[in-house]
Amino acid sequence: MGFLFISSAVTVAVPFGIGRVIDIIYTSAKDGQMVERLTRFCQILFVIFIVGAIANFGRIYLMQTSGS
Repeated sequence: MGFLFISSAVTVAVPFGIGRVIDIIYTSAKDGQMVERLTRFCQILFVIFIVGAIANFGRIYLMQTSGS
């Protein structure tokens, strides 16, 4: 259940992340810090996606091993 919860949370976080990227582009273009903020946020998104991928792998692995 934990793997399912984590992978679902990452899936729900994707639209939030896209909206946040759009917000950063529009608000940071005025003060010139857009590249730094986008770089930092994309690094955070990368880590979140890696955690989601590991959770998906764990979920599928457990389902495959319990089915055989």
